[in-house]
Amino acid sequence: MNRLFIIVGLTFFISCKTQQINENISGVWIFESEVNDLHLNDTSRFFVHQYPIIYDFKEDGALLFKHYPKKDTIYSWLQKTDTILTINGLDYTIHSLNQDSITLIDYNRADNYWLTFKRPKETFIDYSKTEIEKILLSNIWSTDDTLNRKWATRFEYFPNNIMIYRYRIFDRNLNDSADNLQLERWGVAEYKDYYFIYNYTDMYGNGNFESINQIIDINPNSYTISDSNVNDKKAGFHSIMEGVNNEHKLKKIIGEWISYNSENRTYGKYIPEQEIEYGRVGLFLGDLHMTFKEKTISLKIDALEPMIYHDWQLSQDGKTLLLEYHFDGSESGGIQFEYATILELNDTKLKIRLFNNRYYTGKEKPNQYILNLIQEFERVE
Repeated sequence: MNRLFIIVGLTFFISCKTQQINENISGVWIFESEVNDLHLNDTSRFFVHQYPIIYDFKEDGALLFKHYPKKDTIYSWLQKTDTILTINGLDYTIHSLNQDSITLIDYNRADNYWLTFKRPKETFIDYSKTEIEKILLSNIWSTDDTLNRKWATRFEYFPNNIMIYRYRIFDRNLNDSADNLQLERWGVAEYKDYYFIYNYTDMYGNGNFESINQIIDINPNSYTISDSNVNDKKAGFHSIMEGVNNEHKLKKIIGEWISYNSENRTYGKYIPEQEIEYGRVGLFLGDLHMTFKEKTISLKIDALEPMIYHDWQLSQDGKTLLLEYHFDGSESGGIQFEYATILELNDTKLKIRLFNNRYYTGKEKPNQYILNLIQEFERVE
């Protein structure tokens, strides 16, 4: 009788514990990080990878996998034991689990990986997804933590899911201090009662990093996101310039411009001398023509086919020129985003700093020209 009582008691205890673990796992999780176990003690977080992923473990055993901005995928999940979580037939070891976070160890690959997830917070956001996007698009932003995040002291969101950071560096190409531009892809996601902002890379090489964070507060002049990389687990941002009307600058830039390229102006520090020697690359000498129309920009050299950018935008402060190159002339064929800094603009002069100063000729030799990094255009009347 005592043995039976012990067996029944243990069965009941295990059942209750299993049910509790199931309850802790069920629901929405934000994918926080993935790290190879070789780099677990790396405090720089250089080897820690983030992805714009949300997991929703449903009580019926379905797992909704949302990898933004891709389509949703449905997997299955099962708590096999107290320490084993099975996802789509693969077993993961439960290293730690509580109401706010879960850490799994993935032994299914050549190396072992630690996967960390966090629960979204219960918050009240009195805006729709469209209204949140409008707020983000209507300002130029800066981090509140200007000491530790100098690269985020000035950034802007654009309507085509592009954001650009602007920060000072020592520019080796110019051998001087200058503004650097960093292009990323972004989006806002709404799931259940939560809002998220995410970064992603696309198949055409646009964007540098991936992440997803919950928006826990937002108003027309500031917003706050969850961020496990900082001590208080949140990061704040504030507006440093509200949306302005750029119509006068847009009208001023429309038209035809010409810039003379010469060896007296820098082509940048990194010149492919061997490629030039073989004739595959050339340093361009002569006039570069640039024509701004309402929707397109064209660059042209001599009798070569022009390079056509099928859409372009000016930043709200008029300092950044954002261009879209469509590979087959349409968005469906893929888009490469490029950008330049506008150093000066008036009725007769346009001075810009190129970040991609390659002009592809369509010929075998040279198959590309290197342009001057700084272009000083004069208006063609």
